[in-house]
Amino acid sequence: MTPGPRSVVEAIRSTSYSVAVSVVDKALRQGIATADQLSDALQLFSHRTGIRTAAKAVTFGDGRSESVGESRLRVLLADLGLPAPVLQAEIWDHAGCLVARVDFLLARWGVIVEFDGALKYAGSGADALIAEKAREDRLRDLGYEVVRVTWADLGHPVDLVARIRRAIERSHHRRAPIAGSSSASAV
Repeated sequence: MTPGPRSVVEAIRSTSYSVAVSVVDKALRQGIATADQLSDALQLFSHRTGIRTAAKAVTFGDGRSESVGESRLRVLLADLGLPAPVLQAEIWDHAGCLVARVDFLLARWGVIVEFDGALKYAGSGADALIAEKAREDRLRDLGYEVVRVTWADLGHPVDLVARIRRAIERSHHRRAPIAGSSSASAV
């Protein structure tokens, strides 16, 4: 049997960067390997094909990405030149109540980016959709702009970055002091 870190590095050497990041993120999230173990495993393949992509993916990997879609979106946001978002940021209201934990927070602008995979609402009925809409309304009431991203959006990066930039622009016009977030000073 091959140790987990080595298996991860072997797998990501033969794939695209965005897929490699998804694999690294999941390995980190599930405890298959730590970042240090992955870095050590890279040394085993230092002169092999695909090692640069693998090393870049290991460096960029983050176990807080909770799905392949989130990992792919994080790669795309970086490719589009946006600053690194705060992942899984907690948003609190003025009374100290947790409003939401969001996929990505561009705290500098008060913009939240949420990835909606195909299965997010599957089988959960109208109640889940209504609850999500109410959650989003509460975030907007706190001064945040919310951008929702689907798998289809990943195939149109120019349109996606334009949507995010419009949200940043809107945030300048409506920006009141943002309620507490776990990482309001980041980004």
